[in-house]
Amino acid sequence: LDPAHANWNGAALFMYVENHKQDPVTLAITPVAGWHILNGDTRAPDQRDYRFENYDRLIDTPTEVAPAFMVDSFVVDGRTYRTMVHHNGAPPAGVRERFVSDVEKIVRYENSVFSPPPLDHYTFLFHIGYAGGDGMEHLYSTQIIDRRPWVDSLVVLPGIGTAAHEYFHVWNVKRVRPVALGPFDYTREQYQPSLWVAEGWTQYYGLSALHRSGITDRDEFYRTMANLIRSNLTAPGRKEVSARMASFHAPFWDGAVQQQPTNGSQTFFSYYTKGAGLALYLDLMIREKSGNKRSLDDVFNTLKHMVWDAPSATYYLQGRGYTEGDVERAASRVVGEDMHPWFERYVGGTADLDYDALLAGAGLRLVREDRWRIEEVPDATP
Repeated sequence: LDPAHANWNGAALFMYVENHKQDPVTLAITPVAGWHILNGDTRAPDQRDYRFENYDRLIDTPTEVAPAFMVDSFVVDGRTYRTMVHHNGAPPAGVRERFVSDVEKIVRYENSVFSPPPLDHYTFLFHIGYAGGDGMEHLYSTQIIDRRPWVDSLVVLPGIGTAAHEYFHVWNVKRVRPVALGPFDYTREQYQPSLWVAEGWTQYYGLSALHRSGITDRDEFYRTMANLIRSNLTAPGRKEVSARMASFHAPFWDGAVQQQPTNGSQTFFSYYTKGAGLALYLDLMIREKSGNKRSLDDVFNTLKHMVWDAPSATYYLQGRGYTEGDVERAASRVVGEDMHPWFERYVGGTADLDYDALLAGAGLRLVREDRWRIEEVPDATP
């Protein structure tokens, strides 16, 4: 709360009554005179009163209250999407329109991966040019902070890369969710082994979405993937912690105070980066084995069917949470072979993946120089 705005993330603010998280709850907002209100559940201008089906939904609804912000909307797959931008100062002419258009491109592509989500409204809350930097997924919205102001010469405007990541979470994590992530136990940190899927696969799809949606060109996509591979093959910490154990360590690394600030890179490797590297490898492997008829999209949708379409396990949403075993079974079904040995070696272990062989199968090659790059093989077939 400051002169620029009021903003809250419910988990840090609202109390609950023990054994009553599943009960309906209401929220009444009394704003400063002349200030405006917006969140993922807002249906009328400056709506003040809200009703949520349970406590989890209340705290999963970040809210912005401010004297002024920019709101735009578009419709994709019959759903209304809103962008709220709280920009520090006046943005350059024309950038607002390009920004909204780029968000729409991301939504259109990512909806094609897993099908349009079960909602009628979704809201992007952006804070651009203010101190900090983060993004957080929510059921009907996302909140994103980027300290860089908009500059019209940039190919990827601040906020867009994070939006590509966070919107993929509308399915991966928020609906197709690890078993520990909904309903939550808010009294303690959560330890679970699958953040390399929840965040790592999301990282891969978010990076890929910038090109697949038409925002960046193929050369930039190759540079991005070359950097991802380089991290997965050279970071010292990759040999100290597996993707599975990196996920378990999340409470000590994701936003927590770093206990080893000068040694972290030697002892830890992020499940975001490791998971994205595993996703890239799986995507290429499945495409090669199927003659490019199947991809990682099919694994995700198989997992979605296994858990989202299952009988509801709790009051929280439909379906149930997934285990790492579910992910392994989904991958095995799509690949057509038992993936357990692969999971044990590369998810539970620290062996390096052979990207060169798979890239060759895609008509590409990895060039290891000062700046790693991916090149197309001149005589490759389409």
